[in-house]
Amino acid sequence: FRRVLFRSERGVAFTQAFSASPEMIPSHAALLTGCDPGLVNQPLPPGVVAPFAPERRSLLPENAPSLAAEFLGEGFATTCFADHAWLAPDVGFFRGFERFDEFAGGLELDEEDIGASRLGRRLFSWVRSLGRDRDWFAYLQINDLERGLHHAGEGLGRRFEPRPELDEVPPVVEAQRAFFAVPSALWPGGQRTVGEYEATYDELLRRLDEKLGRMFARLDALGHDELTICIVGTYGMGFGESGLYLDHGTLSDVDLHVPVLISLPASTTLERGVLSDSLVSTIDLAPTLLEVVGLPQAPWMHGHSQVPALRDPEGPPVREACFSTGGVSAGFAVHRSEEHTSELQ
Repeated sequence: FRRVLFRSERGVAFTQAFSASPEMIPSHAALLTGCDPGLVNQPLPPGVVAPFAPERRSLLPENAPSLAAEFLGEGFATTCFADHAWLAPDVGFFRGFERFDEFAGGLELDEEDIGASRLGRRLFSWVRSLGRDRDWFAYLQINDLERGLHHAGEGLGRRFEPRPELDEVPPVVEAQRAFFAVPSALWPGGQRTVGEYEATYDELLRRLDEKLGRMFARLDALGHDELTICIVGTYGMGFGESGLYLDHGTLSDVDLHVPVLISLPASTTLERGVLSDSLVSTIDLAPTLLEVVGLPQAPWMHGHSQVPALRDPEGPPVREACFSTGGVSAGFAVHRSEEHTSELQ
């Protein structure tokens, strides 16, 4: 990711960024609302059935802030391309999007017909249909890494060799979620060491990096010089560091410390080509993107715009602490320093 964004010195990478939640629905709720996910999620109404595990059955309230709705209200065309069935309109994610493309693929499709490749094609088709003078906002949720790790075959090659010290073969159990074992639902088959899982993930990451590079190159070719691109990891993936294998949901840095990279438009007066150690929560990205394009922060968003950190990377941090909530323990984590020392409860 860094290679793609920094090749023209047009990107800013935040090295001390933390997800507001280690779970899928709450983490995306934080990104799309700019709010603490524990406050913007509410139980489904009585009688409403959602096709998710019980702990995922939550709904974004209609009066929650919406990044997409803010852009739509200013005349932007808006669309969402989802790559996982849980990111669905039923949970309230459709608000503010004129178009919402739900995930509609299986697990056995060719990698060019699913994930980043497919979403990229849909994005370009949509952008071309708008014309060059229309402002637009697109939200792409790309699930290549998690899907590929859980269902990877032996055809990924051996570009990355497993680390010898990771020669443990974790057991496989029938539980839906397990510590120090791989749940059968996440097991890709075969007897693999932790090092082999890690090497597979590294190769999947390399391939995703190439796909994103091609996507950005095509956007460049369309002549969108004023495009702002934000890449963010929603949560991490564990290889035993916090007790989970091929899974997420703990309040450790493994699951919460995520990459945040922003490529700024050509006309910006903000600093580019820098690394920022300003402390960032993923709830900050909604107000940050609004300010970057000259729009006011929506009322009731909990996040803080990181534009001051973009304007002066060496200046004081925007926030002194950020919080993460939920996960397996249903607790919270507080991140306070640039060394990302955390307090868990």
